[in-house]
Amino acid sequence: MDSITFLSGPRNGETLNLADTQVLGRSGRADIRIDDASVSREHARFSRTEQGWTLIDLGSSNGSSIDGVRVPRGVVQSGSVITLGVVHMKLHCGTRIAATPAASAGTDEVQAVGRSAGAAVIRTKAAREQSSKRNRDSFGQLDGSRKALMVALLILLCAALFYGAYSLV
Repeated sequence: MDSITFLSGPRNGETLNLADTQVLGRSGRADIRIDDASVSREHARFSRTEQGWTLIDLGSSNGSSIDGVRVPRGVVQSGSVITLGVVHMKLHCGTRIAATPAASAGTDEVQAVGRSAGAAVIRTKAAREQSSKRNRDSFGQLDGSRKALMVALLILLCAALFYGAYSLV
């Protein structure tokens, strides 16, 4: 049985088992009710698909994120952190998890990386490492002519800075 564990918000530390399709929101009609002002009445839908779990934002005001990336729709992997408004939860696949206290809800794997509109922006360790790797490899992914252009621009910039500093002396 797959489940989610709340990492913040009014249900912090609570673990819930998931059905095949569930609506998450602030409304009493939502399958999983989250009583937080940043969560819309019908904020998002979790659906089990062939690829695993899909999160679909239902036109919410504050958006939905998977591992710190805002998405209108996305596939959620086991261990991913889902954010609805400012409420964070973690997906667990394949095992039935009993309710856990907040201290053992996996918060050590989540780190605040900034603030946006007054809300904390968090990322999992895996998402930070993937983002860091993607940033390191971006120059290596360029073709030869683009690399040459970037090197030429860098040399030109250095020459301009040197000339500007030299002319001040």
